[in-house]
Amino acid sequence: MQEQNIISEIEPSRVSVLYINDEMQKVAHSITSL
Repeated sequence: MQEQNIISEIEPSRVSVLYINDEMQKVAHSITSL
């Protein structure tokens, strides 16, 4: 039970990191396009 709880805690943060990473790449791309 405890392990399952930890996984459900980690998963959202992993998703948000991926999302932030994607946003950073878009920003970097738009900067290099200028």
